[in-house]
Amino acid sequence: LMIAILPVAITAGLVYFKPKLAGRYAWPAWIGFDLLVALFLARLVQLGRWRRPLALLTLVVIIAVPWTTHAVGRPPDSDFRAAYAYLCTHGDPGDTVILHDGTLSVVDAYYGQRDPCTLHRHTISLPEAEITNIDTALTLKTAQNAMQDILTQRPPNVWVVSWQSDVMDPQNLALGLLDGTGAHSVTAQMFGDVRLDRYEQPAPLTGDPLALGRGENIQPIPNGPTLRSLRLFAPDMAHDGDVIVVQAWWTLGKTLQPDLRVSARLGPPEGGKPYVQVDQPPSAYKYMDDRWQGGVPSLGRYELTVTPQVSAGPVAVDYVLYDANSRWQAIILHVGQITVIR
Repeated sequence: LMIAILPVAITAGLVYFKPKLAGRYAWPAWIGFDLLVALFLARLVQLGRWRRPLALLTLVVIIAVPWTTHAVGRPPDSDFRAAYAYLCTHGDPGDTVILHDGTLSVVDAYYGQRDPCTLHRHTISLPEAEITNIDTALTLKTAQNAMQDILTQRPPNVWVVSWQSDVMDPQNLALGLLDGTGAHSVTAQMFGDVRLDRYEQPAPLTGDPLALGRGENIQPIPNGPTLRSLRLFAPDMAHDGDVIVVQAWWTLGKTLQPDLRVSARLGPPEGGKPYVQVDQPPSAYKYMDDRWQGGVPSLGRYELTVTPQVSAGPVAVDYVLYDANSRWQAIILHVGQITVIR
């Protein structure tokens, strides 16, 4: 009876109540540990009188070992309380909050009502999801519909609260459609593994994303993906800590190219070893071209942070197309130039 009831009760609790926070990583362990406890209790009843204290002592030792060896692990470093406190003290009650991973609705419902957040803000989940689904990715159309909601609301600021957002928005459309449409005054402010961004007076992109970039139409591999456009978002005068964003929009080819790679770089204008670079597949490692939608542009968004290693003065921003196995000559595209001031 114990073996049957306890696992069924745990499973029913997960299915009907859908807990998302404190125990999200322990769901399989709950059922497994529960079964072990049931087996132990069932066996304990069958043991002789002198064996029961020995069995109980053994159980205590097993439970105590992780604490005595300091091998208890630690919860994720997710400081939502501090993130929301910053959002509410540096924002406006009329702001819109994008929950960059739709499962954050529970977090928002809790921390969005706690001091200093006295008034709940309008929220948009990107994507809407009760639980993280690795098989579902945010689509361009869904993201654009959310941006249309922002245009309708006309908020003074849009805040983006991101947590594990690369799972269901690997293209980073939530930020990509906001880039360049308002002052990105808070960029990648981190609270543990919770990221916070703010766009002031945003007018997000809802139309054709290819219309605003620099047209390229480069197909580095015959019948493979096509680079359709490039955009650079950067201040004319950059300082340490500033984030330079390069956007590349691609379309699906007739054949899949899992070895196609790109590299967004900050480097000397005359060429040479780059100061900063981001290398990945055209869109993202979690969004290879076998997941792209035919006829729908796919976004590659690359953030390059100006570090002390970047030399002062003119700095080139380049975009390089290459093969992971070096089977063809790399293609270097000059996106633009910034000036680093110190």
